[in-house]
Amino acid sequence: MKIWQRIFWTALALLWIQAIAVLTHPITRIPSDMFAAFSVDAVLLLAFVAIGGGADRPRVTAHVAAWLLVLSSIFRAASELVMELQGRTFELADCKLFYALFFVWLKDEADAVRWTWAAVAVAAPLAITWITARAFQRIAVESKRLSVAWSAIVISQLLVIGGWVAPACSQSGAEWWRPSSLLRLCDEAIRSTRLWIDPDIVRQPIREQIEAGTRRMNEVPHGLEHLDGVDVHFVVVESYGRFAWRHHDVRPALLENVARWGASLAASGFEARTGAVAPAVIGGASERAHAELLGGLPVRDRLTWEMVIASELVPLSKHMRNAGWHTVEMMPQMPFHWLAGYDFYGVEQGFAQPELPYEGFVYHFGRIPDQYGLHRLLKHAVQPATKPVFSMFVSVSSHAPWSAIPRYVEDWQIDEQTFAEEPARRHAFDYTDVPHADGLTVAYSDSINYALQCAFGFAQQLSRPSLVFVIGDHQPPISRSARPADMSADVPIHVLTNRPGLLRRLDELGFAAGLRLPDEWVSFPMADLAPALLRCYSK
Repeated sequence: MKIWQRIFWTALALLWIQAIAVLTHPITRIPSDMFAAFSVDAVLLLAFVAIGGGADRPRVTAHVAAWLLVLSSIFRAASELVMELQGRTFELADCKLFYALFFVWLKDEADAVRWTWAAVAVAAPLAITWITARAFQRIAVESKRLSVAWSAIVISQLLVIGGWVAPACSQSGAEWWRPSSLLRLCDEAIRSTRLWIDPDIVRQPIREQIEAGTRRMNEVPHGLEHLDGVDVHFVVVESYGRFAWRHHDVRPALLENVARWGASLAASGFEARTGAVAPAVIGGASERAHAELLGGLPVRDRLTWEMVIASELVPLSKHMRNAGWHTVEMMPQMPFHWLAGYDFYGVEQGFAQPELPYEGFVYHFGRIPDQYGLHRLLKHAVQPATKPVFSMFVSVSSHAPWSAIPRYVEDWQIDEQTFAEEPARRHAFDYTDVPHADGLTVAYSDSINYALQCAFGFAQQLSRPSLVFVIGDHQPPISRSARPADMSADVPIHVLTNRPGLLRRLDELGFAAGLRLPDEWVSFPMADLAPALLRCYSK
């Protein structure tokens, strides 16, 4: 091979290695500055293959380096996505959620499409690893002479040292180096191995936290005498967070609609209060927010959630059942009944897709519009009830990717085919556009306003004495770069009632009159809401 060919292929190999090493956006987006910074991982692995070339083992070291680099890049992408959306560090235990995400993305596709994408998901990393191994092998071949290998090692160490010193001396503050994902991956692998060998390292503190939460929920008064048989409804609005009240694409329409909805509710005999609570999750993991909302303790990760669901903790819904309420759960997105959840939450009557004979347009994620599910709850659980009802409805229409907005039926005359026509509005987004796509906030605004309109409209259909909580579960999974500067985990909570005097007990918790969330508000942990409600409405 001629010298210019060797130079060309070596330069191309270095460019490929750099691209794999500094690729940061998890949703296949290459950053504009991808060649403006070196990667510690790339430099160290180049030194490793240089040693392999000098030791006459170019192929073995090239394949080892390729696997390490690709794994560290996948780990970095997953870490950035989890941190950006949920504000927490990635754990290897999260890998079991990838299948669920893959299923959600392709749930409405034909089997052939699913298998095709599954094959691509397996083949693509293997192909990238093979190309990366060839690139490392090119470097190793050029490093067969021992002097070249030792030069590579020395230069790499000088570069690493320079990477530590130069940013501190740079007036511009530019970062010359991408931090090592490989070392963080090794740390996480060691941590996960220790947990596998001795799970009580993590489980014991969680167990103690659950025991403390159990004591707190049992020790507060829980007779609920002040409710005096009033129906209580929790309408959980998916992805309804403080973001909606801060972002310039969402706030104007929300303010206009809230004023209109507030006047309509007042004309129907409802008074309202609005406040905010802070869940332990940010951009996803709704099931953890639900457990925190009713269970009265923070649920920050999946292990905690699994242990809470299997524990002896008595959540708010079970306290309601024990005090004489008929407990109902409406989960329109669930294709089956979640028996473990029914047992933990004390659910006596559960609605899932088998109880929802829907024949309309199939919407993303949850299939059916919120209004259909709420209407079904009203007609088949609330109106026929012979004793007070406690219900929890989990919305789906405001779930990402917000691509289709159903029409709102003003008279609430709804049957299985009411929503057979096309959606009222459509946005050209799918799951691959979340969380970065331009215009995503406009689609989110339409979805949130529809979900809230359904929730407040549901309240107006209630003729029995009722107390309705309309509450967000977490912030939307939208890129932090699109969010306002004042980031927080806060979610709004609106409380409505047609029984005068019930809301005055909430004023001491910081709730403001009306549906509008104040520009400046003080939130409290979501985990404190359930015990606070038990205390407010019990003797």
